Amino acid sequence: MGLLTGKNLMNLIGKIPRDNKSWEFYDLVPEVADRAGKAGIKLRTIPDWMSDSARPFVLGNSIMIPKGYIKEVQKIHPYASPEDIMKYIIPEEMPHVAQYREEGLLGFLGKHLGGLLEHGGDLATYDVKGTHESYHHADPSERERLMETFKE
Repeated sequence: MGLLTGKNLMNLIGKIPRDNKSWEFYDLVPEVADRAGKAGIKLRTIPDWMSDSARPFVLGNSIMIPKGYIKEVQKIHPYASPEDIMKYIIPEEMPHVAQYREEGLLGFLGKHLGGLLEHGGDLATYDVKGTHESYHHADPSERERLMETFKE
């Protein structure tokens, strides 16, 4: 069943180091990009239209960051440097990669969509323990647990 759900595949692919040097924002945060690559995470720049509100998202072992993300954040936080924005968002999205690896593609998508349907979209699930987004607000210990999976 593991191969059918993608669980074993996500874990297997996640063990392969990724080279993020060709990523558009690499020169802003080379140490963070290299650390993500060592953990088997590929960083990708995507067109803004692929994400609502130009927000980053995770798909498998890849963190997708919209091209205009820095400008979107700077509208709210005008003094935030591009470097600080990227240093923040990459580790902030890494727990989702760990969730994919634990649950597989179908398990992740099912739980994620179920949480959105039950509690509403956007940021509503951040405050509901047990959802994929709960590590942001409702359950910080879950964030710690998920980040442990990246330790050597």
